[in-house]
Amino acid sequence: MYRILANGSAVTAAMTAECVPEERSEEPAPALDRMANVRDVGGLTVEDGGAIRQGVLYRSDQPLPGDQVPDLDPWPPAAIVDLRSPHELRAPHPLAGVTSTIVSVAVMDEAEPARIGIGPSQPDIARRHGRLYTRILERSGRDFETIAATVAEASGPTLVHCAAGKDRTGVTIAVLLSAVGVLPREIVADYQVTAANAPALFERLIIAEPEARRRQRRERLLAMHGVLAMTPREAIEGVISELTGHPNGAGGWLVDNGLSLAQLELLRDRLVDPDGGTDRQPRPRTP
Repeated sequence: MYRILANGSAVTAAMTAECVPEERSEEPAPALDRMANVRDVGGLTVEDGGAIRQGVLYRSDQPLPGDQVPDLDPWPPAAIVDLRSPHELRAPHPLAGVTSTIVSVAVMDEAEPARIGIGPSQPDIARRHGRLYTRILERSGRDFETIAATVAEASGPTLVHCAAGKDRTGVTIAVLLSAVGVLPREIVADYQVTAANAPALFERLIIAEPEARRRQRRERLLAMHGVLAMTPREAIEGVISELTGHPNGAGGWLVDNGLSLAQLELLRDRLVDPDGGTDRQPRPRTP
């Protein structure tokens, strides 16, 4: 199944691009034949006890043709939520042959790298990310309802991804985890893992382009003043605060945007192990 959704005025993107840190000859080149920002969010602690189950919710940057299989169990995902915009979808999804359900949910085009216009100042970066994330929440509530229902009803693990796996994906994962009561500090820590993956992300965003456009793409990313490696905690904390500040909490925010109470309960049952997780060891937070 393949569905494409867009919410009228806001047709997606959130691949906040960023430049590579200073090159150092002693550092090995990043591997580009696998997703650079992929992880299982299982193991995160829930406020009233328990933890997110392993092998149920994955997040990543965009898969590319020929990628190696990630170290995730089980794989492949039963469902994929693709947050990229229509103009980013240049070919059938690389995992279309192994995944039964792909839901394309266009979240917000203002988050596209070429449109962010962030300067080099860290306070400016935090403010702009914060405003961007707030707009995503304000304009994409119905999209998050669709995403939550997809995760709740999936027959196996769900992979959520955009291009870099940071902004669109970061806000989406924050919504899902907040709705089932994950501790805010753990949501923030998971969001900030992306910074360590920036060098490989930078190069993969370039090779995802047709060869004739790669030089231009590299120049645009370099002009972004290292945004890809910047994960301002204030920005994602603002998302969490907005969600948990709803009169009925983050779950109530999803219900107000169309999720049924039965679906919310199904989402909790799907994601949360009340006994604290599976017997498997927690997976590394970086690939």
